[in-house]
Amino acid sequence: MNLAIVPFHDWRKILVEGNRTRDAHFIEYFREKDEIDKLIIINRPLTYAELLIKKKFKKIPGQVVLSHKRCRLIKIDEKTFVIDFISNQSLQQIIQKRDWYLTAFCDNRYVVFIQQCLDFLDIQNINYLSHNIYSSYLFKALTPSMLIFDAYDNVVKFPFAKSHLEKLSLAYSEYKNTAKMWLTNSQSNLDYYQIHYQVSNINVIKNGVSFSNFRNLKSYVPEDLIKIKGPIIGFGGKITHLFDVNLYNYLLDEHTDKSFVIVGQVINKEIFEKINKRPNFYYLGDKNYLDYPNYVNSFDICIVPYITNDNAHGGDSIKAYEYLSVGKKTVGTIGNGLESLGDFLYLCANHKEFSEKLFDTINNKEAFYDSKLSWKNKGDEIIAFFKSEIINIS
Repeated sequence: MNLAIVPFHDWRKILVEGNRTRDAHFIEYFREKDEIDKLIIINRPLTYAELLIKKKFKKIPGQVVLSHKRCRLIKIDEKTFVIDFISNQSLQQIIQKRDWYLTAFCDNRYVVFIQQCLDFLDIQNINYLSHNIYSSYLFKALTPSMLIFDAYDNVVKFPFAKSHLEKLSLAYSEYKNTAKMWLTNSQSNLDYYQIHYQVSNINVIKNGVSFSNFRNLKSYVPEDLIKIKGPIIGFGGKITHLFDVNLYNYLLDEHTDKSFVIVGQVINKEIFEKINKRPNFYYLGDKNYLDYPNYVNSFDICIVPYITNDNAHGGDSIKAYEYLSVGKKTVGTIGNGLESLGDFLYLCANHKEFSEKLFDTINNKEAFYDSKLSWKNKGDEIIAFFKSEIINIS
């Protein structure tokens, strides 16, 4: 089987941060899967302006085996290739912002080069898996025989979507026309897509964890954690609109004898600024995914303090699986996709309940290990869907 993936995240970003997102986890697994003959990563378009701003993202390591103008086919290893396109539309990207990707993905130069790459690699038939809502019109140009769209996050519920809801809705509708099947990571997302886009062939594949990354640790306490007094209440993840800052501030006030530590990116600066920077609060910055497991392993209690109102988008936080995989007492809020993990973590309906679960580090929940929750198992599910669809077509 040959497989082409359109990740949501830029391949350069994945290289810098490590395989910590859903799309990156699947790529990592498919690279190791013997059943995949060639794996093609169709990278999201970039401009020179974006490369200038993100200096560390400039070069993709590998051998350039085919190029035309600003398009390159880069060989990563014997089976993995990245198709990369740097557009000269810097001004258009600055003006159009995120909307620019909707047209950049189907730029004729990129579409033609993608086909040239497949010809160069002697690929006659290829399956497509897209994690990227902005690449919807690309598949109208490529006219694939087999496409699965992984709509794992409901992007229309993100704050940035307010300014271009109509275009995003049209992009989702386009996938309804081109994709043989949709996937998502939660029942609430599935319900939303069925109601709003009348998608019938859709399945839930929840997130997972690479157990080996979190259990086969060369265990050590990271240097920036050593001097922080325990017990440590840890959150490892991005600070976005999903982070319940009111709950977090309540916990800071209620547990002044504990240290609250955050590791991860600050995506929503407004939310981060609202955190009360008490003496027991520590923000340690973003961490590479190779280092991240040792931070989780050094926490005494791990938390998922997420909002549960209409602004949530399905939840099913990857960090919850990672917390549990190292046996940590984990506390989260009800209503953000964690209900299926209720046997393994503590779910709380309000601030007071959440606070009460932090008074001690005793974990009376079941031990967490289920091979069905591994990224390997999730990847196998996707391959099975491709096979079933191929059989149905034939």
